This record gives sequence, structure tokens and C-alpha cells, in this order.
Amino acid sequence: MLLYRWRIFLLISSFVFLISCANDGNQDETPDESNIEDEQIEEMSAASNALGFLTLTELHENEGKQDNIFVSPTSLYSALLLAYNGASGETKEDFSELLDITEWTEEEVNETMYVLADRLRKDTNDMEVTTANSLWLADTYTFQTDYKKTMETYFDAHMEAMDKTDDASADKINKWVQNKTNDKIEEIIEPPLQSNFVALLVNVLYFNGNWQFEFPEEGTEDDTFYATDKDIEVPFMQLEEELAYMENDNVEAVQLPYGEGEMMMEVYLPKEAEDMSDFLTTTFPEQRENWKNAFNKATGTVHMPKFELEYDIVLNDVLQELGLEHAFSDQADFSSLVEESEALRISEVKQKTFLDVNEKGTEAAAATSVEIEETSLIIDEEFDMHIDRPFVFTITDTETDAILFLGKIEEPPEV
Repeated sequence: MLLYRWRIFLLISSFVFLISCANDGNQDETPDESNIEDEQIEEMSAASNALGFLTLTELHENEGKQDNIFVSPTSLYSALLLAYNGASGETKEDFSELLDITEWTEEEVNETMYVLADRLRKDTNDMEVTTANSLWLADTYTFQTDYKKTMETYFDAHMEAMDKTDDASADKINKWVQNKTNDKIEEIIEPPLQSNFVALLVNVLYFNGNWQFEFPEEGTEDDTFYATDKDIEVPFMQLEEELAYMENDNVEAVQLPYGEGEMMMEVYLPKEAEDMSDFLTTTFPEQRENWKNAFNKATGTVHMPKFELEYDIVLNDVLQELGLEHAFSDQADFSSLVEESEALRISEVKQKTFLDVNEKGTEAAAATSVEIEETSLIIDEEFDMHIDRPFVFTITDTETDAILFLGKIEEPPEV
């Protein structure tokens, strides 16, 4: 897999909670899961993880090395797949490279994500994983028939046309996201919608899992956390249990299972001598496969901070740095998305996340949005233009667009 060669790391690698199918769309037919082999599921999972690892590394290097970062790899991957299905030409090729699906057909991609979604979905007394996709379209546009069918069949997406001039439209999107994330993500788009708004493609998730081995509340007490540039007092939870554990010269790590072990949190703690940047870009990606096989059951005590955080980030720069260039430019091609496809591009890819780690378990939520806009503003109202200051003009051949004359007027000469 191409993305495996990127230098990447994600501190909590088990937070791959996203699945790209929801339960609120109108599915015309059910894909044949027998067409998808386990190897394909593993490859897509690895590609999704790798995109998350690389995103984390880029954010660490570019957004602030002292900042907390919490991203949802699969939410990002899933949201980008919504856009991938609407792209064509070089724009689609960029998506294929970034998502590491260049050797796959579009049908294979969508079928595999559908099956992966089915396997990741959880609903037990100790664990809940829900997710949903939605597509919000300005009512002056129309989804392409094939794109709409793909969204219904493979992504079970809620689709709705809106009046972008109505202030309530953005509120409707935000209320949908809020409802799907158990009120943890309250806003994914700021009202009002802009006049060049075309569509918003949204993937959301909600996860709530109880630890298999709870941290006793009476064991929680304040202790010192040694941040990079200061020491702080925070509540630490304590658990004495037999857990999967590993340690070497570079790292100490533990696996904390949820429920019956269907999911787990893996915590990797670099040794004090390790530089975090080096750890993210070199040590972890080169050694991760070896470390995965080095965990062994051992009885011990885990002292872990109890914390809650909210994180949001616009990923435009990161994604362009990783090769998704055409989609953000005036050369973007989203002709497979809507019928009125001229002059469209991605204006913003945004992710918001929430995380609460406590004695009982973990609650997490994420929303990832891809906003599509018109590249040039369409003026619906009458205009009033006063050419009362210096101006530039051309005399142009309309058939060939050849400029025959070009001028600038600073002061109109007397007639």
C-alpha cells in the first residue's frame, strides 16, 4: 500500500470509529457483500488509517507542536469518498492517489466501504457506534442521477435540497449533525450559507464504549502531568488489571479494551529520551508492525489522565499538501456530482471532534464536511456600477477571445 510508506503516526490508533453508511437514507438495493474479500477490507482500513496518521503528523508539524490534536481518520476518509464519487478527470485521480485506491474500480471502492461499514457497526449494552452521511444541495442545482443512486445504495445518505438564501438552512444542517452526534458536535457550518454555496457533503459519527475493565472512581486523584513546556496538575485514573502490554527502548504501550474486546484504545507513550517529532515521523511508522506483534498479557497498573476535549480544524492546506490540488482549484472537475457542474470546487474540508475519557469508558464524536462552491460569484440581483475611478478595458474578439486592444484610463481625455 502506497500510504504505508508515508511517515505517519496516530497516538490513539484505535479511534477508527467511522463507517461510511448510515441508517436514514433510502437504499434502492443491497450490495452483494460476497464480492468483497477480507483482504480488500484490510487494505481499505489500512489506507484510511494511514491518511489519519499522515494528517496527524502534518498537523503536529504545521499547526503547533504544543497543541492537542484529535482527528477521526475514517470520518475524513469517508467524507472524501463522498466527494470522490462526484469528481472526474484529474480531480478524481487526485482523490484516488490520496485515498490509495488507484488500482480499484469505483464500484469496488464503494462496495468495500459498504462492507467495512457493516462490520464496524456496533450496538450492545456496552458499546454504541452509529454514523450517518448527508448531502445538502442548493435547490438551484440537481444531483447527477448516477451519483444520487450511488449515495443511496452504498452510503445510505440523507439528501436534501435547500434554499441557500434562507437563514434557516444552515441551522437545519447543524441540527442534523447535532442529533447524529448525541449533541456533542453542535455546529459544522456557520450561518448564513454563502451566496456561492452549492453543496455540503457530511459524514458524522458517534461512539460510546464502556471499558471492559473500569477504572475505580475512588482511585482517581490529582497528579502532575509533564507537558512539553510546563507542569500541570490533572486528575489521574488508576487501573490494576491483566492487560496487553509492551515496552522497548523507544516506547511503552498498553491496550485498553471496550465491551467484550470488540474495540480498544491503544496508548503509545514515547520514552522520555524520544523527540515527539522524530517519534511521529520515523520511529513509529518504521516499527509499528513489529510492535503490534509484541503485546503480551501482563498484570500491572495504568495511570491515565481523565480528560475531555473538543477539537476542530480546517484541512484544506493539509490535503493540498498531500496532493489533493485540483479539487480546490479553478480546474476542479465535479461533473459527476451535479448536472450544473461548471465552475465548481471544494471551498473547505472541516472536521470537528469531541472526546471524553473517564472511569466508565469513552465517548467520542466527529463530523467531517466537504463544502462545494461556485468558483465565481453569481449575481442574482440588479447591479449599479459607477465607472467613476481609473479603469482597465479591452477590445476583444469574442470567437477567439483574442484581445485586440488593451488600455487603462486614469483620467478620461476631453472630447
